[in-house]
Amino acid sequence: MTDADPLVRLRAAATLAKDGNAGAAGLLATLLTDRRDSIRMQSAEAVGHLGLRETTPMLRGLLRDANPYVRIYAAEALVRLAWPMRAQC
Repeated sequence: MTDADPLVRLRAAATLAKDGNAGAAGLLATLLTDRRDSIRMQSAEAVGHLGLRETTPMLRGLLRDANPYVRIYAAEALVRLAWPMRAQC
């Protein structure tokens, strides 16, 4: 997603997660590398929610993000991907 408006990118990630669009892995993977922290966080949450295991390497990379909240969202997404049933508790 390359829209210049960060709110458009943020809403795109949130909508993809809410709609359960598992076919959106490529778009969400792109958003995981966005320059805005809030967009990386929302995208990490979305890929975890959708169970997009193909994004695991990118999420692991986010564990080294400068923003501690991005790291937390990435870790939570990895937990969801590793233990989907446990994450729902």
